[in-house]
Amino acid sequence: GTTTIHVLDYVDKKLSFTIITNSLDIMNKASQFENVTLFIIGEKYKPRTRSFIGIDSNILLNKFNINKCFMAATGVNIPNGLTNSEMEENLIKQLITKKARQTYVLADNSKIGHSTLLTYCNLSDVDKIITNNNYINLLRYIKYKKIQIMTLKSQNVGGFLKRKGKKLKHTTWENRFATRENSKKGRQELQNNQ
Repeated sequence: GTTTIHVLDYVDKKLSFTIITNSLDIMNKASQFENVTLFIIGEKYKPRTRSFIGIDSNILLNKFNINKCFMAATGVNIPNGLTNSEMEENLIKQLITKKARQTYVLADNSKIGHSTLLTYCNLSDVDKIITNNNYINLLRYIKYKKIQIMTLKSQNVGGFLKRKGKKLKHTTWENRFATRENSKKGRQELQNNQ
């Protein structure tokens, strides 16, 4: 999507890795990498979301073992988890998050505390949330469920990923950013919200 595509800005162009996507933009950007294996999900193009959808996607997705998934959401909140409003895309997102060993969510503050029509993943099944500063209403739940959160100074998560930074030589790019729980300010906020 428009947020998750920026993860590729921090991956070393020579790294050998596999991407499974239904996003046209991610397909185009990933094709620039020398050692990428790219699997395309979906048979039918949806111009509004610049993505592919399709029933056969489920059959293909069930065959994959997925280490990490980087997901965007239209809304992220405690009762409804990760949500979006497109039925066909929702089915693909459900399968991916169920198959993945680790789920990372990239969502800016405009998405936190909101939800849309369809849930594709419960918040308790998320390993890390990458966002900017406005997540105070999730702190107690995040601490209880031991979900790591990474805060960004940018108002826009995608914009943050575009800022200056070193290219990554490993797929664990998220370790470059301090988690909110490990920062002094973050620990204070967690204590104040207990």
